[in-house]
Amino acid sequence: MHDFISELPMYQHCRQVVEIVSGAISTKHGLENNLYAAYEALLLKGIVVDKELHALEAWLSEISDL
Repeated sequence: MHDFISELPMYQHCRQVVEIVSGAISTKHGLENNLYAAYEALLLKGIVVDKELHALEAWLSEISDL
């Protein structure tokens, strides 16, 4: 239930999320960099929490080793 509640802002602010992410990503960067930039921008706006950025960092690290 805590995970669901932590994700509510993503659903409550859908349009804002799209605008934030659109402004944070670039065709000049790869998928991993854009994903990180998107989450970082969402963190700055209070849409995601710091814990999610750390989880993303760990996930990106794991897939880079593949």
